[in-house]
Amino acid sequence: MNSLRRAVCFPGNPERYLRLTTNAQARYEDMMGETYFEGVARLHKASVKRVKAMLCAGLSHEPGMTLDKVGDLIDDMGLVPAMTLVSEAIKAANPEVVSGNVEGATETTTTGTPSSGSGRLGSKAAATTSNSGD
Repeated sequence: MNSLRRAVCFPGNPERYLRLTTNAQARYEDMMGETYFEGVARLHKASVKRVKAMLCAGLSHEPGMTLDKVGDLIDDMGLVPAMTLVSEAIKAANPEVVSGNVEGATETTTTGTPSSGSGRLGSKAAATTSNSGD
C-alpha cells in the first residue's frame, strides 16, 4: 500500500513527504538503538542525530535516502524547521498518542483538524505535544 495517509509535506515541496509508518518507526529503532517512543520523548533535547534519524526513517520510501542526504536536507531547510516537520509527522503518525492510549508516551492535547496549509496530507488528528521531563 502506497498511501499518503498521515504524511506531512515538506515546506515548499509538496512532492516530498515525511511519513513515520510502522516500518519507518522500526527503522528509527534500528538506527538509534532506542525505541521510537523513547526518541519521541527525547526529541525536545534537539539532538541532531535524533532529528536526522527520524527524518531518514520517515523518508525511507525515497530510493537511495541516506543519513548524509538527510543532513543535506536539514542544511537546506534549517534545524528548527526540520524539527517542526518531524514533530508534525509524529503527531500525524500516532493518533493513539493524541488520544492518550499509549502507556508511557508523551502527554498530548488534541487541537482538532488542521487548517489548510499545515503541510499534512490526509491526517485527521492534530496535537500539541508537551513533555513532562526526561
